[in-house]
Amino acid sequence: MGIAAEVTKENLVSIILKARDGSIRCVLVDLQNRSQINNGNRETSFEATYPDLAERFYLEYFPSPITGVEITLELRQTDRLHPTAAGVKIIAEGRANFLEPVITSIE
Repeated sequence: MGIAAEVTKENLVSIILKARDGSIRCVLVDLQNRSQINNGNRETSFEATYPDLAERFYLEYFPSPITGVEITLELRQTDRLHPTAAGVKIIAEGRANFLEPVITSIE
């Protein structure tokens, strides 16, 4: 179902290399395995993709875009996947805290 993990990894490598060729700094924000959130059937073959690429290319790595929301039902909508407005605020704060030093180091 969907795109194979290896194809995704190859596509991400291409993006990272093109960005580097253009002197563009990259960060990686992982897409957490949704089965960890909602007992779905998402393939676990994606689990190592982002950490492996972050290590291989020495990139800043944000392990999960839903950190702070994933285990609190009140911060997720009834589908148990998408965050509520309060959950989005927590997600945005986490992302901002991750990105602020990256942006500051570029300026």
